[in-house]
Amino acid sequence: MEEDPPGLVPWMIVRTHDYSVEQGKHHLHWQKGMFLDHRSHGQAMFEKRAREFHVYTQGLA
Repeated sequence: MEEDPPGLVPWMIVRTHDYSVEQGKHHLHWQKGMFLDHRSHGQAMFEKRAREFHVYTQGLA
């Protein structure tokens, strides 16, 4: 990305909160990323690093 899109990760956290991974009483998201889990479809991790946005996914068969 040439410019940092303001509010991208916080917006994604809000939009995908129902799928955020819970550990104890906390959801696993941070200022620049998050872990997501959809039990019947798979998991994903999104993370913004400097000027790059990384997406890691694992689907369930």
